[in-house]
Order: sequence, then structure tokens, then C-alpha cells
Amino acid sequence: SKPLNLCSLNDVEEGVIGKIVRYKSGKTKFLLGESEYNIEHGLSTDFQQSIFTVNTNAEERSANFYNFGSITSKLTVSPDWEWLFTKI
Repeated sequence: SKPLNLCSLNDVEEGVIGKIVRYKSGKTKFLLGESEYNIEHGLSTDFQQSIFTVNTNAEERSANFYNFGSITSKLTVSPDWEWLFTKI
């Protein structure tokens, strides 16, 4: 049989790393190489959450702090175990 080509986020370079596919049934999957992951709604919280990033410059001993905004919804990505067991 053909060997299974699984990959992880550590194996790919920056940029486009996979595809998000939404089926007519409403099921959503993330395709990373030949690996498939299920995407579902995550848990909601009762407190404010925001996304930030910090760009540091060690030579100048300075940093830029960027706020990307509030998180309005979350996603949970988990391996598609049924797909994985059929491939192994």
C-alpha cells in the first residue's frame, strides 16, 4: 500500500498552509497535506478577550505593540480520527 504522507504545522513554511473545506452538510474540515482535521465551534466565555502581537527590536531595546481586536468566536480543530484510522 502507498505510505501515508502526514504532516504537521512544524513541517510547513509560512504562508498558505492548507485548505478549509465546507461541505453541503455543514461539516467543516481543515486539510493540511493529506491530513484531515475537523473544525467545530469552540466554547464561549463571559469575559473580554483580544488578540495582540509584539514586534521587538533587541538592538534598539524597543517594541511595537499591535492590537488586532476582540475575539468574537472560537474554533476547535481536532484530528479526524475516523479518517486517520481508515488510512492506517
